[in-house]
Formats: sequence, C-alpha cells, structure tokens
Amino acid sequence: QYYATSWAFKHPQPADFFRTMEEGAGENMDWFWRGWFYTTHANDQAIADVTAQPAEELVGDASMGRHYYRVTVRNEGGLVMPLEIEATYTDGTTERFDLPVDVWRNNELEFTKGFFSDRDLVSVTLDPDEAYADIDPSDNVWQAAAVERGAGSR
Repeated sequence: QYYATSWAFKHPQPADFFRTMEEGAGENMDWFWRGWFYTTHANDQAIADVTAQPAEELVGDASMGRHYYRVTVRNEGGLVMPLEIEATYTDGTTERFDLPVDVWRNNELEFTKGFFSDRDLVSVTLDPDEAYADIDPSDNVWQAAAVERGAGSR
C-alpha cells in the first residue's frame, strides 16, 4: 500500500520500487534484488561436509560442550540466501541455526557454521521447512554413518 500511495500517478523505475521496499522492510536488500532480478542464478545450497572434533582439543576443556561440529554449506546455484540449519542429535532433540544472508559476504561459494554441543550429532538438514525452494533438495541432508556394534563391544 505504501508503494502504491507513494507512486500513484507517477512513473517509477525499478530502482524506485527496490528503494521503497527497502524502506518498508527497514533493511538493505541488495542481495535479494541482485540475485532475483539481475541474474539467472538458482537457489541451490548443499551440505558439503560435516566434521566433529573433541572440544578439549580446540579450547582445552569441555565447558562449552564435548564436541565442536563444523557444517560446511556450498552455494551451488550462485544465489545467496539466508541459511536455516537444523541439527538433530541421537537423543531426538534438535537445534536450529537461522543465519542471515550476510554469512555469504566474505565468500559467496562456501560457508562453515561451527557450534559446540554435549550431544552426539546424527543428522543435519538445510532448510528443514522447505521455505527457500532449493532446486535440488537431495543434497540438503547429511546423515551420520551408522556405528556397528559387534559382539565384543558394549
């Protein structure tokens, strides 16, 4: 409504539309306009790697959590978008990380999210609510390898 009222009976250009939407949103949306209006890039994010490291090796103790996990996300389609990452643990609990589009500022091709946890990670999912229309959702899930328990292990 603000745009219609502001530009009624005038001749707005695309930049006028973009600026008015940014004023209404209260934030800079250059990343959105560049990706969705000026390129033919696609939204295709993929989990490239998930690693775990004992927290004691990294910080000297386990006060922040027993494990330090790194989730590396690759931007395969070229379109920068916010990231939603959901970590699922062996006890069935989940943890979500909602990251702004700014995480791609230093490197538009790859981003790594690190976090500490006392729990054992079993899976990681990008865009768990399927809100971002990823063109290839098959690479949005990482599953931990199953640990085989033999007769000699307990």
